[in-house]
Amino acid sequence: MAKISDAVVQMDRSMEGAHHTAAEALARFRWHSTLNPEGPKHSFKDFAAAVGCSEATIERYANGYAAFLERRSNPKSGKALTIQEALCQPDTERSRDERRPRSTAGARSGAGTGAG
Repeated sequence: MAKISDAVVQMDRSMEGAHHTAAEALARFRWHSTLNPEGPKHSFKDFAAAVGCSEATIERYANGYAAFLERRSNPKSGKALTIQEALCQPDTERSRDERRPRSTAGARSGAGTGAG
């Protein structure tokens, strides 16, 4: 197996760090815009339509950030998560229902389907 140069390793680490920073900022913004009690509390559906991506993607980022915050602020809730772990973990129906903002258009159809 060929040796991978230190420069390649360093570049990968740098880009990975930038990716995590950007993912956390985007998740925090989507959480703030939809789930944060002090935020504008847009529905996932309305926010997704406005920004041009799927409702499932907005929900995954907002709920992922909520899980990230919960684990960071409450050690008894389980092992701390990285933002990537929080975004990738499946969301239980119970926790999703507790965090989901109610749509003004009534019940959502196809919740949790599709990819972003």
